Amino acid sequence: SYFPNWNLIFLVVIKPLLTDHCYNEELSKGSDFWGHTLQGLVKLYCSHFSNFVENTYATEEWLTFLAALQYFSSSTSTEVAFVAIENYRSLLAFATKLEVFPSEVLDKCIEIWSGYRIVYGDITDSSGSYSRKSGYDCIEELINAFPCLYQIIVKYNGISVEFVEKSLSLFYSAVRYPLLPEHIRDSNKPSSLQAAVLSGLK
Repeated sequence: SYFPNWNLIFLVVIKPLLTDHCYNEELSKGSDFWGHTLQGLVKLYCSHFSNFVENTYATEEWLTFLAALQYFSSSTSTEVAFVAIENYRSLLAFATKLEVFPSEVLDKCIEIWSGYRIVYGDITDSSGSYSRKSGYDCIEELINAFPCLYQIIVKYNGISVEFVEKSLSLFYSAVRYPLLPEHIRDSNKPSSLQAAVLSGLK
């Protein structure tokens, strides 16, 4: 009850964290720190920054968070990239329940999805340290986020030919991903990533 206004907390604490610190190369590779922080921020956004009708700052607050998630999703650390995509998916799942979702925020959500670059290679941490998540896991998590994004787009009549083309292209690239996770045999059909693509197409 003694906290200041949440919009002030965003300006003083959250915005500097997401604009200054997350782009710091050393800090941006701390997967444990960002894993807990991003998960906490998703909960905070869902409870305090999701009223787009009464809170005139909510759009800027969401765009700032989404820009940080987009930055992390292209990180050379697959741990950090996976955490970012996982929280992007959580944010989308929450957004499906919102009655009002500004077009600028929806456009940013679409940009993160359709702008993701699939690289055919087992991208691992550039430091060479052991990584529990691979490029395969990141792509699978992104594909699993698609049904929520699609649901929001349909709700606000945002389907375009360009979006459909980019989505199909991303599905096509994902379903052909040549590398399987460790200890997984190619005899499992479909693979978890291929199953995610089929679910997305459905």
